[in-house]
Amino acid sequence: MAIIMVYDSAVREGFRKWLVEEEKSPHTVSAYLRHVASFAAQAGEGELTREAVQNFRDALLARGRQPASVNAALCAVLSSCNNSLRLWL
Repeated sequence: MAIIMVYDSAVREGFRKWLVEEEKSPHTVSAYLRHVASFAAQAGEGELTREAVQNFRDALLARGRQPASVNAALCAVLSSCNNSLRLWL
């Protein structure tokens, strides 16, 4: 089974609401939404693959992001995926 990534305004708003319900700080909510939007812009709509996530990681490192910042971005992407799956199941 493939996961098809669609990051539209409804998904973004659902993720934002979930982060607030999880009592994430406003800074964390903003950062997670920014990271996921950046990933979606790079990956485009389509199948969510390990390669897409690795390409995103590599692009962040190539732009000089520190490993901790890269890990935060990857955690945001993973959290968004987990939230979407939680709603779907």
